[in-house]
Amino acid sequence: MAGRVAGVGAVRAPQRRHVDLLAAAHRAAGQAIERIASGQHRIPYELARFAFSQTGLAPVRVAWQLSRPQRQRMRIAIVGPGAIGSTFAYALARAGHDVTVIARGQRLAWLEREGAIVLGSGERAEVKVQGALDASTAWDLVLVTVLAPQVAAVMPALRASAARKVMFMFNTFEPIAPLREAVGAERFAFGFPGGVFALLVDGRVYPQIRRGTTCSDAACAEVFGGAGIPTVVEADMQSWLRTHAAMVVPLMAIGTIVFARRNGVSWREAAAHAVAFEAGMDIVRAVGARVRPPVIGAMARLPRFVLTALLWALSRTRMLRDLGALGTAEPRMLVDMMRVAAPALAAPLEAIRP
Repeated sequence: MAGRVAGVGAVRAPQRRHVDLLAAAHRAAGQAIERIASGQHRIPYELARFAFSQTGLAPVRVAWQLSRPQRQRMRIAIVGPGAIGSTFAYALARAGHDVTVIARGQRLAWLEREGAIVLGSGERAEVKVQGALDASTAWDLVLVTVLAPQVAAVMPALRASAARKVMFMFNTFEPIAPLREAVGAERFAFGFPGGVFALLVDGRVYPQIRRGTTCSDAACAEVFGGAGIPTVVEADMQSWLRTHAAMVVPLMAIGTIVFARRNGVSWREAAAHAVAFEAGMDIVRAVGARVRPPVIGAMARLPRFVLTALLWALSRTRMLRDLGALGTAEPRMLVDMMRVAAPALAAPLEAIRP
């Protein structure tokens, strides 16, 4: 039956390639369904996806969906379930991972009572709760979301842990090499939740998740992305963190003013924060770091009056008001870190320190 394929119809020679694709698609669908029904191994996902892309036939869609690889369920510990840690715990637990949160004080008591991360909306994600990290557990990932000054207190447990990967996630300008050495280069990773804004109010979490989270480990980026937290990979996290600190300090400092005043800053105040931004970028370069990502480098090259106008305008947005609600502790910490790194360049930053 030259020129004919069962169920497809007569074709001319120029259409031979399309006929072959259709035939392959039908075979792929049949094989997938037969193997799934009999409990055999699934056909390769890429083959089923290719077949569906060429035909769009419903049986092939079934084969494609049933042959899709399932994400591995990971055992994850989150040290420091504040607003950011709780947001990650909620997302990862809802994505099907086995999540344990390590807390202390009132937060520990609240989580033990609820047995879950609870959103402001009332939605819940069940998690396990512990007061200390179990060193004997072979965690697939330990995510450390405490503030930089609190890391020393949890470092002994992290060193002793049998975790396969330890990712630190917090704002800092200080060198991260000591952290890498402490837990071992093969286990070390660093990330920053740039796309996650969250508040913790009366035990409940109010998260906003956008693009912007960054980390050094591709596998972790995929896990976070699969949980609904879009994450990109950055090889030079040290430079990225220092650039981010220099950028965010003026924004957070303006935010604290706006939050207290309930109004935007003056042009003179915006200009002072623009000078502080420039000083921060000078410190980044002075310590040998690159300005990362490149978009911040472009911002650093703006004329001062343009940067001033941008900060003046941003001070009238909800984003800056929300940023100011986080308080003064973090911008003060970052200014102090930058002053230690390059005291001769830090005067403009000290002038805006909240």
